[in-house]
Amino acid sequence: MTTEVQMVRKFNGEVIKQRNTDEYFCATDLIRAGNKWRQENGKDKFNFTSWRNSKSTVEFISLLENEEHKEVIIVGRGRNKETWVHPFVFIDLALAISPMLKVKVYRWVYDDLIKYRNDSGDSYKKMCGALY
Repeated sequence: MTTEVQMVRKFNGEVIKQRNTDEYFCATDLIRAGNKWRQENGKDKFNFTSWRNSKSTVEFISLLENEEHKEVIIVGRGRNKETWVHPFVFIDLALAISPMLKVKVYRWVYDDLIKYRNDSGDSYKKMCGALY
């Protein structure tokens, strides 16, 4: 049996957790951090329910659940319960919450992939060859 471990990432002075067992992120943490940023920048609070019920989000979640064959949003019930989301949903949610998060996510995807590709040099080509 694998013991669950939660990785911790920091954003805007807040902690965002990720579970190792299913790789799901804590949407509750992300929304708290995002709303802190939004408040500091004079923006209205982000509304998870409105985002969740939008046509594009409903379609995205449906397609992802069909592909993954599992729930991609696990909503906690009651006081102090947390909502956990699939990594793809986490990215979509982050992009919806804040332009700063959007820029940060794009940088992670773009800059880091290129950086790691360049840092790996010829070993990247060897790895790709081994995979084929």
